Amino acid sequence: MISLFFNTRKRIGLLNNLLSSIYNTVQSTDNIEVFVTVDNDDSESKEFLDSLNFPNLNVRSIEKPSNLHTSINEMAEMASGDFLFVLNDDVIFRTFHWDRKIIDNYNPEEILYIATHDNSVDKTNHGRYASFPILTRAAYKALGFFMSEKFVSHGGDVHLWRVFNEIDAVKYSHVFLDHVLHSTKDGLETIKNEETAQQAIKMTFDNFVNCWDEDISEEVDRIKTANEKLSSI
Repeated sequence: MISLFFNTRKRIGLLNNLLSSIYNTVQSTDNIEVFVTVDNDDSESKEFLDSLNFPNLNVRSIEKPSNLHTSINEMAEMASGDFLFVLNDDVIFRTFHWDRKIIDNYNPEEILYIATHDNSVDKTNHGRYASFPILTRAAYKALGFFMSEKFVSHGGDVHLWRVFNEIDAVKYSHVFLDHVLHSTKDGLETIKNEETAQQAIKMTFDNFVNCWDEDISEEVDRIKTANEKLSSI
């Protein structure tokens, strides 16, 4: 099973497009479970989510978090899937039967970071990291979390890629995602006037950690140790 999870806030149109695309492109809904976290003060999104009848959709409502990755890690802990797949609410799935491309090609008992492809035009540096990565269950257990809470908003995706790239555990999939608000310069202009995006940006810079320079040695050592244990079995 694949566990997908993401936070959402005041983006009903985008949220509807994302969920519809997940369920319209998956080969079997038996292969997935979806977790969505919404803020308690976002009554419109809560009402919208409550009106849906998608199978295996789990909605939880919390106080507006000061660290978006705390919520991501809580959902990852709740997840039961062999593959853990993080998303944003401004994504559309463009690959049909993407679930089979993951399940049939990767072993969840191996420590792997599976990179999906997206069309974000604002990636930094070389851009080889995935905006929406997948971790195998073994990788998640070895790392001990999904996204580092050193990063309260942006930057966790780069950090995660750096950790698994350091041990040559990155695999690139054939799953493509349309990162709607980040796919064009016009989209990036929209973000400048969008409340949810601006709040996330402010959180990042108010608590800034350089994702390209942050020390990853502790995480790398932790995963190497787990890999050695797996190799000895």
